[in-house]
Amino acid sequence: MPWGIALTDGLEKLHDQADLHDALVLALELFRLKILHHDDFSIKYPDAAMNVTGIECPHQTRLMLDEEKKHIRFVCRLACTASLSAPPERWQGPISRTYLAFHSMVTEFQSHLRSLVEMVTLSMCVQYDVLRADRPNIEWTQIGQKYVIT
Repeated sequence: MPWGIALTDGLEKLHDQADLHDALVLALELFRLKILHHDDFSIKYPDAAMNVTGIECPHQTRLMLDEEKKHIRFVCRLACTASLSAPPERWQGPISRTYLAFHSMVTEFQSHLRSLVEMVTLSMCVQYDVLRADRPNIEWTQIGQKYVIT
């Protein structure tokens, strides 16, 4: 029940931005499965992108940096759920293997969710649980084209 309320509230807030509906559903599902969080995973990939400055800090400042890293980690993982576009420029900074691994996991999970939806839709059409005759063929084509993976 709380997940349905969260989904309903999120869809109401994003009613103008239909392109983020899929990202909302994906993020909620990942959060429900305890995959989307700010903690480290069991496997740590050492990389320069995670070591912000490389300068040794006093203990109290170190705690603040660790808290900031947790928030940044959560926001970056959340950004992996949405399709973001940027100008086609060559990336000059370091690449985080941790976020690449998380993005791969999210992409694979999204692919499995899509396959599930396709199989349920196919099953509904084959078993006559939906009225296919009432919709023109062009409408079914538009629905199919909307979910083509690019």
